[in-house]
Order: sequence, then C-alpha cells, then structure tokens
Amino acid sequence: GKGSLAWAVAGAAPKPCGRFTSPYIEDITECIAVDDQQISKADAARLAKEVMEDESMRGVKLSAFDRLTVVAFRYFRERAVAAAVVECGMGGRLDSTNI
Repeated sequence: GKGSLAWAVAGAAPKPCGRFTSPYIEDITECIAVDDQQISKADAARLAKEVMEDESMRGVKLSAFDRLTVVAFRYFRERAVAAAVVECGMGGRLDSTNI
C-alpha cells in the first residue's frame, strides 16, 4: 500500500530524509521520522504546542491530521532534511499534504 511504498522510497532517498505516514499502529510518533528514527515524544509535544499557539493558526480550524502534518513539516525543517517522503491523506486538492 501507500505506507509500504513510502518506506521504500524514503530508504532510497537522499539523506537526511523525512518520512510522514499515517495512520500509526501504537504511537502517534510513528508517523514522523527522519532516517527511520521516529520523532521523540518531547519533540512531538513541543511542536504540537507551537502549532496550536502559533498566531498564524489562530482562527483556522485544523483537523488532527492537519496539525500532525504541520508538526511533520516543521520537524523536517528543523532537521534540515534533503528530501521528505509524504504519504498523502485522503488525496485531492484539499488534502493537508497537498502543498
């Protein structure tokens, strides 16, 4: 499926490589990784808090998947990834991953 393909592509991509997949099996931190090292719970919590507090986000109703996507992109920026493999959500022009 999409997740398996994302893992395979991330493995062959330039390093460091971010990977964003969904859904998770046991822990939400499974969704976000750089070079197969998933985001720490501390980093995930910090970034989620920043997203929720970010002034530019006020007044915008984000879904849980929207927030998770923003957390992933911010984490990838922090980690200065050379590439990011982003598994699409529902697809289409309104999908959070469609940037």
